[in-house]
Amino acid sequence: MHRAIQIQEVLLMIFHHVRENNGTSEDERSSKAALVNLALTCSGLLEPALDTLWLSMSSLLPLIKCLPEHTTQLTPVEKQPGFSRRPPPILEINDNVQDRDFDRLLYYAPRIKILNIVQEDCNLGCKTYEGLLSHKPIAGPILRNVRSLNIPLGAFEKSAALPQLLFGAKMEALCVVEIFGDDLRGDEWNNVARLLDGLDCKKTISNLALDAFTPYEFNLHIAEPVQFRFSELTRFTGLKKLDLAAYNLNVANIAPLGQIPGLEALCISMLEAGPHNLPTVPDGYFRELKSLEISVSDATVISNLVEQWAASELESLLIERVDRSQFWDLTEIFRTLGQRLSPTSLKKLELKNHWKASFSDPYNNNTSEVSNAALSNLYPFHELVKLSINLGGRVTFGNAVLPQIAASFPRLERLEFYERELSVPSIITPSAICLLVQSLPDLQHLTLRFNARFGFPAQNLPFSQKLRCLNVLTSDATDAPRISNFLDVCFPSLKYLGRGWNYWDSTDGHNMEYLMTPQESARAEIFDRCWEAVYQRLPRCERLFLPNY
Repeated sequence: MHRAIQIQEVLLMIFHHVRENNGTSEDERSSKAALVNLALTCSGLLEPALDTLWLSMSSLLPLIKCLPEHTTQLTPVEKQPGFSRRPPPILEINDNVQDRDFDRLLYYAPRIKILNIVQEDCNLGCKTYEGLLSHKPIAGPILRNVRSLNIPLGAFEKSAALPQLLFGAKMEALCVVEIFGDDLRGDEWNNVARLLDGLDCKKTISNLALDAFTPYEFNLHIAEPVQFRFSELTRFTGLKKLDLAAYNLNVANIAPLGQIPGLEALCISMLEAGPHNLPTVPDGYFRELKSLEISVSDATVISNLVEQWAASELESLLIERVDRSQFWDLTEIFRTLGQRLSPTSLKKLELKNHWKASFSDPYNNNTSEVSNAALSNLYPFHELVKLSINLGGRVTFGNAVLPQIAASFPRLERLEFYERELSVPSIITPSAICLLVQSLPDLQHLTLRFNARFGFPAQNLPFSQKLRCLNVLTSDATDAPRISNFLDVCFPSLKYLGRGWNYWDSTDGHNMEYLMTPQESARAEIFDRCWEAVYQRLPRCERLFLPNY
């Protein structure tokens, strides 16, 4: 055996690479079979191969099946009136189970670090988990090494035994998912908080998400659980990240979140908040917050929050606009951010439209232009590594502004100015694009419309080895050989080229092109054909993509 294989870290890296797949069931079966074969190759490969094989599980059933057959029994369930299918049988643990019957289960259970509990696991029946809990030969949870858990709310509703089998002192990330129609019961969520309060994990969980799934596709966010006391979340003393984005929060419940000690990252939605319904946050709340992702309809909510919060430590801000019913003035928004946020702390700023709004409103509806006057309010944020604006406003600045952008944000790795414009050509030239990229040594991703019909740089311009992705959107283009030569010389490391646009059409689940005027459609066809020809001429470019926005 090669000496490198004797290094445990190297061996695990190889096995993790074997486990990786493209997400299809066939790939998953193939990777698991390969790991089993590796485990059977020799004794030296057995343990690390099994560790990788059991590292992440999508159900508890494979583990429960490690019990001998004589220790379990299946009890049929009668079909309920009005249902076409009979419910699955309930798996029960026999009372005569012995300690030695757990040997195989306990051999594999500590290897599980990531676990996704599915609804079928909840349907096994209370007796399954209560039997495991009462007969297990060890103290504490059976799956004591689980670090990340995704579990349905129904698992808490059925029995308290399942959480006691799962939640150990190494639990770091927890996502509780509610699957429902219309009836939200806050008492269930309160029971979750109280149950976890009695377990060791309340001190170790640093990432908590209370998620929801609804069968109604056009429900962008769900009303918050009734009677849920958000003060219960303060029980998680080690909490660093809280994700409540699935729920439309009442403004009165924002302040309690600010009392969570040490909270650094927060994801929330406040769709009903507006000028006459704004949250009030006492002084001193959210002092340690470093990352905020917020979904709103009215931009005044953003101004209200950053003016109240002590947001001097904020490093990342993502603002999602759910609909275009209210006018968004980028100059005013950026002015408020520039006055209230720390120019030395903020590293990521992103403003975007919710993807489902793409087919419900015109893309440019109720949005101001992306002008130099608006951007100038952001120029003090010299530490930005990501700046992304995708609200629909047309970019109106030209070549002269690009050097100012490069000088103001010298650390940029990702720069995105999305627009969906075909009626007016961009006034930005290829030469200016090239100089912008050369001035930003760390830039890897650029989204910007320009006019690729003239203004090309000289061949002796220095080139960028960092730029990997260029999204040209609806850039004018007619001369494929000249454009491809420009890209090949200036950006030799380019791997991904984006052009045009599409959006997700919820009515049939397929990508669908935006409806254009006949003139726009004719121009778009010419430009798309040209950019496809450009891609064919770039041997090092791996993919031509159609961006969703």
